Amino acid sequence: MIPCLKQVRPRDTVLNVAVSASRAKTIVLHVAALTELSSVRAGHTEHFPGIKANAGVTGTVEVPNLHINDFLRRNAPRDFDFLSIDCEGIDVEIVAALNFRRFKPYVLQCEPSEHIIRGARERIINMIERRSYRLIAVTDVNLIFVRTKQASVRDIPPLKRLRTFGLRVLRRLARIASRQYGDHL
Repeated sequence: MIPCLKQVRPRDTVLNVAVSASRAKTIVLHVAALTELSSVRAGHTEHFPGIKANAGVTGTVEVPNLHINDFLRRNAPRDFDFLSIDCEGIDVEIVAALNFRRFKPYVLQCEPSEHIIRGARERIINMIERRSYRLIAVTDVNLIFVRTKQASVRDIPPLKRLRTFGLRVLRRLARIASRQYGDHL
């Protein structure tokens, strides 16, 4: 999987590590035939009935593990603009473990895996909104939040490090939030 990621994402830093809410040095990864569905959550692939036959677990492997806060401390710049949490069934645990006092991305995207964990969407919304974020968009699979203390278009910081999200999309989201919530964010 790593050589493939390096090939299709040449500007990214690809690390051979699982990111979780666990402090264990290693963790078991359940490798799926469709590698993008691999997860540290046993049984994760069973929740994709349309692709189940092609997605099933082909094996397990013990991999290095980093707690989400350790991962961000080691790899993210002090200030960063966008964080996408898409951890194949453990997003609720990741959000619960994330140190929002230290790490405050302007935009936070999360995939709650509601089809696997009933109520995950509401739990994630409640956890993140309690930490000064406002839900501004919902897609089929993602929740997108903006930090409320900077949700006005004129307050968007310089986005030199933002590559994965795109400045136009971020500004559009901020405009939507400003129209919907005004300066009350």
